[in-house]
Amino acid sequence: MRPEDVDFLRVYLQETKEFEGRVRLEGFPAVKERGRWRRIVGLRPSSRGLELRIQGSKGKLLLAPRDRLSEVRREASRRLVQAFCSLFRGYRILEAKDSTHRLEHQAAGLLRLKMAKGRRREAVLVAFPDEPARFKDRVVAAMVLWWEKLRKEAPGPRFPRLFVPSAWTRRIVQSLVHLRFPVRCYLYEMRPGGELDVEQIYPSKPRHARVRSPYLIYPSPGPAPAPLRRIVERHPDLDLGIRHGAWEVCCLGLPVAWQDRVSRECRFDVTGPASLLGAGCDAFEAHLAQVRRLRSFPPRRPAHLFYRYHPERWLESLLRADHRKINRGFQDVLYSQVPSHLDGDRKVLDLVTATDEGRLAVLELKVEKSLELVFQALDYWERVQTHLDRGDFHRQGYFRGMQLRAEPPLLYLVAPLFEFHRTFPLMRRHLNRGVRFECLGVNTDWRRGIKILRRFRF
Repeated sequence: MRPEDVDFLRVYLQETKEFEGRVRLEGFPAVKERGRWRRIVGLRPSSRGLELRIQGSKGKLLLAPRDRLSEVRREASRRLVQAFCSLFRGYRILEAKDSTHRLEHQAAGLLRLKMAKGRRREAVLVAFPDEPARFKDRVVAAMVLWWEKLRKEAPGPRFPRLFVPSAWTRRIVQSLVHLRFPVRCYLYEMRPGGELDVEQIYPSKPRHARVRSPYLIYPSPGPAPAPLRRIVERHPDLDLGIRHGAWEVCCLGLPVAWQDRVSRECRFDVTGPASLLGAGCDAFEAHLAQVRRLRSFPPRRPAHLFYRYHPERWLESLLRADHRKINRGFQDVLYSQVPSHLDGDRKVLDLVTATDEGRLAVLELKVEKSLELVFQALDYWERVQTHLDRGDFHRQGYFRGMQLRAEPPLLYLVAPLFEFHRTFPLMRRHLNRGVRFECLGVNTDWRRGIKILRRFRF
């Protein structure tokens, strides 16, 4: 197996701990199947995990996280169905689904219930208790698609009911207010006896939907370290910026040197133990030359980690070099990876800038199809609007010397033209007419250089 594939497999195993004991890298890469260690001779990333080619086998082995509908999940689904039967007394269940449905774009982390009482129908969508709150945009998108299907039934439900775990914040309300159709949203918690504690959070009193304690983290933890500044002086095409509270130097979005957040020392290399970055370090120059050679288009080695690493950061790097391709009226000032906290919910905004007239603009970037892109972008837009209204940008040192206008921010969605999800127009039909944003479809080979092929406004 190629060295770059071994590096990729090592990173994959570090991020997916459940494969410990099943895959080994010592000696030669191997996977344990049916009690035997079998040599891995090749791999290919897929949407479900890693496809492994095994020595002496014509087939491929899929190395993917355990099925969400394991026995534990099935038991949780059964308990939820019983709990909602008790909550909706007198109703009978017409349908209960908790599996993935690709044609309807439904994920396995949701329980979908159709219930009836005479001619009255109820549509209930439940996020499982172990689903993390960061999936709220995906849950709302799934609800919209499910409602599009249900509303054609006769007799159909009056509105969908959405139940999310009580551990989630009320931030999901900010997505629901943009919908044109009525919806009820509840926080739920299951008691040990199987009963549900339920609290309606939407529609609700205004205090429940109000965002509290918003703040931004100013992206400048002191001056950049001298070794990193010298690198950028020698190589002006590299990007010097801050990510996760520490300085880093990137080549087309790939970190090539950075400041350690604990020791504050400057290091480099991403495939092995990080080395100290000293003055005139020849090893770093050799490492940078290799990155430039492999992180280029057309790719010399498409499977190499240096080429595949975070394509969205690559796209962000190209836009940072010339963000006026989006709007010629943008100012020079541009902030990337802006961390925002609202009600304990932390998100990082891709790019934030302003027009010559002082109107803020939010740029959300995607390189692959994303079902929840619309609601994720609206969440970012709403965050910027909240920070603007409360004066957080000026208070934290953003846009120094500029007078920001109180108008709602502009919102741009940037993605390869054929990577906008096919459900995009349907999502737009269910949003309030007051929601406005602009989509920019760029060329598929955007790594060669960004070309805007189509603009369409919603």
